[in-house]
Amino acid sequence: MLEEEIEKYGPWFHNGEVAPGVFTREICLTAGLQPVNHPFKRWGALESHTSPDLPVLDVGAADGYFSVEFAKRGAKVIATDFWKSMTDMLDFFGYKEIKEIEVFEYLTFDRSFLKPIKVQL
Repeated sequence: MLEEEIEKYGPWFHNGEVAPGVFTREICLTAGLQPVNHPFKRWGALESHTSPDLPVLDVGAADGYFSVEFAKRGAKVIATDFWKSMTDMLDFFGYKEIKEIEVFEYLTFDRSFLKPIKVQL
């Protein structure tokens, strides 16, 4: 069942619609101060800037809300996030929303090369 899949990947930071009338945060809300419909207001500010074939690089894509919204409107999207759990959510959300669009990709980075350094101030 779709609701169980949403719960499996949650909690969700963004409220994406994965099927008509089925929203991620309404099923599995993350703790925080954001309203349940987060980030609909932010998307409203970006939506008018979309166009088919628009190249979009979504760095820190989290669960992929903005990536999916751009891709649904024909943008060519590459979405990245450091956390595997986020890219798993992004993959699930992207597949449910835009499975007919083949330009949707995601990348994860191997952080093992990062070494802590001391900085003298």
